[in-house]
Amino acid sequence: MQNDVPVLSLLQQLKEGIIDAKSIDKDTRRQLVEVLHSEDYTIYQMAQFFKCSEKTVQRDLVQVRKQNALSPSAEFAKELIGEMLTRARQHYASLGRLSKNASATVQDKIMSEVSSWKVFKEMIEKFQSLGYLPLKSQQIEGDIYHHMLSEDESLEDTKKILLEIENVAKETSSFTPELSKEIKNLSARIKKAETVIDVKKLAEKQNHEMQNKEDENE
Repeated sequence: MQNDVPVLSLLQQLKEGIIDAKSIDKDTRRQLVEVLHSEDYTIYQMAQFFKCSEKTVQRDLVQVRKQNALSPSAEFAKELIGEMLTRARQHYASLGRLSKNASATVQDKIMSEVSSWKVFKEMIEKFQSLGYLPLKSQQIEGDIYHHMLSEDESLEDTKKILLEIENVAKETSSFTPELSKEIKNLSARIKKAETVIDVKKLAEKQNHEMQNKEDENE
């Protein structure tokens, strides 16, 4: 009877006494029980709300759990991992934009950069634990550098942010040994990334010269 009424609207009408809970059919009641259960209503409270026994509400919850049960599926795992990757990229991009906001303070920019790195790092670690990436960090360094170099910000921008983090930490007496170690590690990664760029440029230059020689010999 209320199949054409949205669940939340129907729930509101019930709360306001516009609709009698006794008039709700079983399937609709189960949908409402699921919503109320997600709002931390107790079985006793729901029984009072629907004017039924607690056993009826318990049976409804059992059916709701059965309907929402998931069976192991490679396809579902791929979809869920894909969604996780998309969300991580969205958060990473949002934090990156925030760090470039002209009205943001230095501290805001630093926090945005640190948070964006944390999102990216945790995404890599999660993919490693799921078997989508190798566990040895050196095997994925190339992918990390490629990702870093494909972002809008340059390595020079990254070095400036890292320097700001160090300066602010020293000014606020929060330059701990742990932070110092982390900054050194990140600086080393940046230098490696710069080396990768130089090697790629040299390789491209060499390939270009060899191609020119081949063209001249033809």
